[in-house]
Amino acid sequence: MQRLLPASIVAAAIGFILPAFTLATEKSEAQPILSPAIHGELIKMEGQIYTVKDKTGRTQQLRIDRETKMVGIFRTGDYVQAWVLPDGRTESIIAYKDMGQSLPTQP
Repeated sequence: MQRLLPASIVAAAIGFILPAFTLATEKSEAQPILSPAIHGELIKMEGQIYTVKDKTGRTQQLRIDRETKMVGIFRTGDYVQAWVLPDGRTESIIAYKDMGQSLPTQP
């Protein structure tokens, strides 16, 4: 009986610790997937909502917050490229002066 006691303590400890490792692994694998880049002319900036018009004329609103990585100085009329998370929040946005500049493929 005394020989089984240390083994049962180790087994119980593993039983408590192993699920925690499994949850940590599942959380780290669930990285947010960015949608394809949104790009076009910045036509309006109202607080945290930026409106972008693409070359087909379709407009899309981007939700900017303090977590958004912003590169450049943003003015209406500039060309922008943004990456949006599945929850609708803008992950990053880059401002360009004109459409002729080359664009990165990922932030």
